[in-house]
Amino acid sequence: MGLHWVILSKDTGCHGFHRRGQIAVCAWPSTLWTEDMSKGWYWEHAELLERLDVDVWKVGYRWVATWTEDQVRAYQLLHVFLHELGHHVDRMTTWSERRPARGEPFAEAFAYELEEQLWEDFARVFPL
Repeated sequence: MGLHWVILSKDTGCHGFHRRGQIAVCAWPSTLWTEDMSKGWYWEHAELLERLDVDVWKVGYRWVATWTEDQVRAYQLLHVFLHELGHHVDRMTTWSERRPARGEPFAEAFAYELEEQLWEDFARVFPL
């Protein structure tokens, strides 16, 4: 079973998701302010946030960020979409094609590898 659907979901509870035959990028909340970044999430994405020039600072135990619409768009296309596509590739390259066997580490590595390859062309067409 290949990829049949790419969904733009109205769900704001996550950044994206995958299911058999489909991947989704979720709606961004109406605010361009993020207050719920954990230390782990921040450090996993720090290089990307820096590349996108997202303003981030620490408040207590949380990381807070302010985004522009262009930064959100780039994050969703260059990271969330590619991450979910990574889960699909993971699933399709397992013997059963039923479950993504390598999980989050594979999807993150897949996204970062392709993001690096696409960044210059993306930034030329969609300047931040």
